[in-house]
Amino acid sequence: MAGASIFMPEFRPGELLYSVFARHARWTAPAGPKAAMKALLGDGYAVASIDLPNRLGALEGRLPGILTVDAMIQRHTLAPYYTAFLPAETRQAVLHGMRGAGGDLHLISGVSAFRVGRVTRLRFCPDCFEEMLERWGSFHWRRDHQLPSVLVCPTHGTVLRMSAADLVASNRHGFIAATDATCPASSEPVIRMLSAADHDMLFRLANASVALLEGSGSIEGLDDLPGFYRRRLRQVGLMQSRKKVDQKALEEAFMERYGRIIARFPGLSSPDGLQGNWLAGLTTKRVKASHPLMHLLMRDFLDALPARDDACGDGPWPCRNPLAEHYDQDVVTDLRTYRNRDAEVAVYSCHCGYSYTRSVSPDGALGPPRFKEFGPLLRPALQTMVQNGMSLRAIGSHLGLDPKTVVTLATRHGIDTPWKLKPSARSPVPAEPPEKPVQKLRPRRSLARRRCDWRSIDLRLAGEVKSATTRIRSVSPPARVTATAIERELVGRRGWIGKRRHKLPRTCSAISSRAEPLGSFQLRRIDYWIAHEAEAADSVRAWRVMRHAGLRSDALPLIEQRIEEKMAASEFRLCA
Repeated sequence: MAGASIFMPEFRPGELLYSVFARHARWTAPAGPKAAMKALLGDGYAVASIDLPNRLGALEGRLPGILTVDAMIQRHTLAPYYTAFLPAETRQAVLHGMRGAGGDLHLISGVSAFRVGRVTRLRFCPDCFEEMLERWGSFHWRRDHQLPSVLVCPTHGTVLRMSAADLVASNRHGFIAATDATCPASSEPVIRMLSAADHDMLFRLANASVALLEGSGSIEGLDDLPGFYRRRLRQVGLMQSRKKVDQKALEEAFMERYGRIIARFPGLSSPDGLQGNWLAGLTTKRVKASHPLMHLLMRDFLDALPARDDACGDGPWPCRNPLAEHYDQDVVTDLRTYRNRDAEVAVYSCHCGYSYTRSVSPDGALGPPRFKEFGPLLRPALQTMVQNGMSLRAIGSHLGLDPKTVVTLATRHGIDTPWKLKPSARSPVPAEPPEKPVQKLRPRRSLARRRCDWRSIDLRLAGEVKSATTRIRSVSPPARVTATAIERELVGRRGWIGKRRHKLPRTCSAISSRAEPLGSFQLRRIDYWIAHEAEAADSVRAWRVMRHAGLRSDALPLIEQRIEEKMAASEFRLCA
């Protein structure tokens, strides 16, 4: 199959590969969707995917112009978006799987575990459709419109519309083209805007998503993203210490800026704040992949905050050990900080054992260096200077210490001295916060498991079931109102309500009462296609209605009966 010639439509700029296949299937009109799938990819049972399709190696040598399979993946699928923040080996595994049978690419890439759901109903922009019609004479699906983080058109800023192309309810092996029927002007928007500020933020997020998709968005610190975020958080003053993030201050600042925005993305927020505290997960050691939307929001958040000057700098820093050969050279790489009342104390530790501190005031001023520890070089040097008869003040001047501190250090190391000066009563080491005794405490409740007001959530979701049912029933061609469809319409993904049915009894009861029996759904599809055939032709053929409605031949008597019932009010005749 890989060497057979095949007609392949022209790849339009920014067009989704799924859309190219849909135009191919529509123009060549093979005998059913499986035949089209077999002609394209050599397997009639392959699943039509809009984000990470596989078996694309079958198109090798059959693509127009100089377009290669790898270039097609980069320019016409969502792979660059979903793999942007993955390790190099995982990214290569996904791209290799797209060329071949690939296995479960959504599992390999982590997409199946993301809190943010995938797009299952294709989206479009009315303004883009007008331009497509003028330029090409037909519509197509833009790939950037199908990104979960894009709710407004990156080109026009128009709120995207939901098409009738439902990938879950339709044939898994077929492709749905963008047409007037699948994208009517009456299609509902994906969101309803609240303010100009929200629109500007979503428009900026859409363009950042496109940059990620096209590979032009710089991904700094990819090898150590948590470390990269912590360095940026330190620059904007959201760290408790050099390594510890002020998670409470971070979440408060983030929610103040994006609270209304993330509420539009199911899976990111809950009534109590961030769902699963995923923001903290971005700054800790990664154990699993995070959705690109989370990274885009974090980067936009950090770019919007004014960076303050880091008084300590990026290092390395000079060693202050007068006994070392590298004295005053920038060789110190170990820096940690701790809080001391209103000031921050930075501790510089050199590999020679010498360490010193510098205070950082609230306004960012860096204090003078203060000795903390000398390390192993001190005892032999101090013993030699005492034996050579150097005075106390001369030794102090040589070591950069006051006389009482020299006496203290000599006493600590057991060195006999002729000096009568008593050791300093005050320790030369700045007092750090004492370590708290280890106590066996009950494990604190994880931030990811904070209590929710499930009664309020249950009442709100139960009240939205009716409107969700109405939206599902308004889809053309008709889609069955199932419990799964209602659940997906309410929360954006399946299984979420079912797993919490003991917490959401009113919602589950309302969903059960609104679910549509199979017989009623089949009858509604029959009536729809009878009306559709009546508008398209002077006569209605029962077998054609049967095929459009997806029914078997034993439904023909019912279809003919419904046609006869409508003949009194319609001007069409029954055809065998």
